[in-house]
Amino acid sequence: MTGRPQRLSALAAATSRLCTYTAYGWWLLADGRAGRGLHPDDLTPAQRLVCAAVHHHADCVTATGGAYPGCHPDDLVDMTSMSAGSVKSALHRLVRLRWLDRDPRSGMFQVSTAAHAFTRSGWLDEPALAGEPLIDVLTDPPD
Repeated sequence: MTGRPQRLSALAAATSRLCTYTAYGWWLLADGRAGRGLHPDDLTPAQRLVCAAVHHHADCVTATGGAYPGCHPDDLVDMTSMSAGSVKSALHRLVRLRWLDRDPRSGMFQVSTAAHAFTRSGWLDEPALAGEPLIDVLTDPPD
């Protein structure tokens, strides 16, 4: 019983700082990578949903402080209400677009290295933002 409150408090603490994978995923979907050749509006609704689900799944798994090994399409079926095949198709497209990574050894889909760096530091590794913390970007977007 003590594990669940610890996980929830760990997730709540990170969320209050906006240093979560979920926050990073929402930043991506809110035009965070438009300068890199693909606007989020060019993604299908299924791809946007799966992108958000992967980042949220990473938060759920790492709430106790562990590393995120990645996910399989089946891990996201309940979260997205999509079939495993549809989730897998969206995951492959997001990897091709470099919005997600894939471990070739395990075949698991993973959040990007930039997402990992963001959750550790709270800073976005994005040249257009000049190192602004996410909370500042969300409240006062750069020109």
